[in-house]
Amino acid sequence: MIEIRRHNYGWDVASAILHALLFLLLVTFTPVRKLVLPERRPEPSAAERMSPDRLERIDKQLAEARSRELARLLDDLQTVLIDMEVVRDQLRLDFDDVVREVADDVRDELRKTAAAVRELQREAVAGQDEAAKTVERLVAAEKGDLEKTVDDAKRARDELAWHEFEAVSAAQAGAQSVLDRVRAVASFAGYEKVAGTASELRDVQIEAAKVQREEAKAVTDPVHPLDDYSWAMRDLDSATNWLARERASTRPDAGKKIAEATQRVEAAQKRVDGIKEHARRIDAAAQTAAVRKARDAQQAVLDAMERLDTAIESDAPAPQEHVWEDEIPGELASRDLSDLTLSEAYEMARLLEEAVTETYREVAAASTAIEQHLSLEEAEALTDVAKPVREDIDKDLLDGRARTAEQLAAQKEARYDAVREAENMVDASVSMLDEALRIAGAGGVDGLRDAGARGRGLRRLRRGDLA
Repeated sequence: MIEIRRHNYGWDVASAILHALLFLLLVTFTPVRKLVLPERRPEPSAAERMSPDRLERIDKQLAEARSRELARLLDDLQTVLIDMEVVRDQLRLDFDDVVREVADDVRDELRKTAAAVRELQREAVAGQDEAAKTVERLVAAEKGDLEKTVDDAKRARDELAWHEFEAVSAAQAGAQSVLDRVRAVASFAGYEKVAGTASELRDVQIEAAKVQREEAKAVTDPVHPLDDYSWAMRDLDSATNWLARERASTRPDAGKKIAEATQRVEAAQKRVDGIKEHARRIDAAAQTAAVRKARDAQQAVLDAMERLDTAIESDAPAPQEHVWEDEIPGELASRDLSDLTLSEAYEMARLLEEAVTETYREVAAASTAIEQHLSLEEAEALTDVAKPVREDIDKDLLDGRARTAEQLAAQKEARYDAVREAENMVDASVSMLDEALRIAGAGGVDGLRDAGARGRGLRRLRRGDLA
């Protein structure tokens, strides 16, 4: 008999799969991979294939191109700054004209305003007189039988705190506000003596306000502990009644309860006695003196008003000339900006934008001074414009020379950023000039467009353009 042997194909397939997996693991996780699958290195870029000298020449050409762009932008910024200075100076001339026109009428306005100050200050003095009467009632209540007068003392304290003293403070604050207006109008019109006297009087008012605050504290603070008197008396009555009940009790623990009640009565009595002692020690003379001192301080302000009246009648407006008649641009606007390095040009752009922003603030302040009849100094103190914040760029990247492809790429990006940021500075400055021209009633920047001009096409203003 011939025996036929069967072949198991399943083992062959499994063996093949196992060997394939082992080979894959060997290739993937061992150094054999580099022999079987060698890494393909990327082709070097055009810049990487260049020599250092060639890279440096290209870098120089790119830097020169960016320098020309920045030079154009600097020229735009200087033009905007010059035009902004012209607008500012014209508005200051307009301010001087307005001051001259209204100088004679201002004296009547000063008289009326000073009269308003005097009336408010009289109200402050009258309020102190009313407070003095209430303090007399307060002192009498403090020194009387607290069981009968404590409520009178608290009512007098509250009347002072919420009515008399508040009325004095309100009148004085009103007088201070109107006096500030006197000083502002006088300063605007060139009445220097009046403005100086008003400032001195303002100092007297500030001192009177300080004395008035001290008076309120000296008069009312000693009364606050009396607020607890009624509660202390209730607690004493309650403890006394409890003690009486315990003494009448026949309970086994009556002795213990009597001891507890006795302690409570003693504590309540001590609290009542302490409040009475505080009332006896209140310095009524100091309270009365504080009111008198505050009244004298308010009267001193009223008496000092005579100096202001005298100044208004005797003072003459001083001529105010805030600008020259020439049209010479400022130092920064006329500076020679040729032959700057890239980093120097970028920093100069930042300085020019800051100068444009500050000059725009002066334009806005001059307009405010004209509209609200304020001095230029006061208007400038009230006017604020957000300062520009610009990106800091590495000086070495702007001015250095590239010898490698990586350096060339980094410097190209830095120089691009510098030009882009400078363009943003020009756009922001032109927007401020546009608004300044509208403030001056000269339309916007479109009226300054000149097809033959460089950069943004803005021409340089002259004062005749704004007349």
